[in-house]
Amino acid sequence: RRYLTTLNAANGKFFGPVARYDDGATQSYHGMLLSVQKRLSKGTSLSANYTLSHCIGNFADINANGPPADETYINPNNRNFDRGNCDIDRRHLFNLTASGQTPKFNNKTVNMLASGWRLSGIYRYNAGAPINVNYNTTDRALNGTLRQRPNLVSGVNPYGDTSGGPNTAYLNPAAFALPALGTFGNLGWNALTGPGTWSPDT
Repeated sequence: RRYLTTLNAANGKFFGPVARYDDGATQSYHGMLLSVQKRLSKGTSLSANYTLSHCIGNFADINANGPPADETYINPNNRNFDRGNCDIDRRHLFNLTASGQTPKFNNKTVNMLASGWRLSGIYRYNAGAPINVNYNTTDRALNGTLRQRPNLVSGVNPYGDTSGGPNTAYLNPAAFALPALGTFGNLGWNALTGPGTWSPDT
């Protein structure tokens, strides 16, 4: 809106927020998949796989349903200012599946009750999703865009209590500071990583 107002003050004031997009953005993905498998023998089987990957790209539609007006490049003149870890980036993925079957027993009653049972378990671990730290209500760059990013304070760990306990602050607020008026923050897009998740299933 501000850009349109500077071009034509008389008509620019009638516009609301306007997002700028183009089709020149790119994303790149590199990954390595390792897997091991133990076929069924003596009633047990095991399968595991691990993926190490990294996706880097330009800013993309957050909601995947058509970008609203406040989802745009922070610096309209530099698309690569919003280049960083993709929203889908998960650096580490691990899956483990194990299965065991009870053997046959000599005792007829025990064999009838206890043999042939199969127990299976699945364990999955996902590394954390990227975190884009921003302030949505303050226009420090004085260019009318929202979701501007702060400065990362030099020498201060941006992570707080990463133990995952209740009522803990995962990020350290002291590590972030507002940039000077008319400037952009130095923290990159999706520069931080959230906590990983794991889940068992039997």
